[in-house]
Amino acid sequence: MVALTALDCTGVRKSALPTRVIVALAQAVLAAVVVTALTSPGADPAQWAIGSDAGAGGVMQAAGLLFFASAGHARIATLGEEVRDPARTIPRAVPIALAIALVV
Repeated sequence: MVALTALDCTGVRKSALPTRVIVALAQAVLAAVVVTALTSPGADPAQWAIGSDAGAGGVMQAAGLLFFASAGHARIATLGEEVRDPARTIPRAVPIALAIALVV
């Protein structure tokens, strides 16, 4: 934590690459957990069926919850002073982050 804090204090440009590496590692671990869960001997494919009440609205609600649970919105907002054109960049970043949460 101390090393990451010191790296963040050097500025966004210098900490962008390590942040990308950390995010990539976290995504790889999540993918490994999903693959392991789906391919384990205890996995029951009958439990994977999507109920009749599931729809696009429910998926979007879940994606919204995941987006805010991951503090994605807060991180985008706090980086407002670090980007070149926050009035243009932040409104573009919010739907992109929501779409990424939806895919994940």
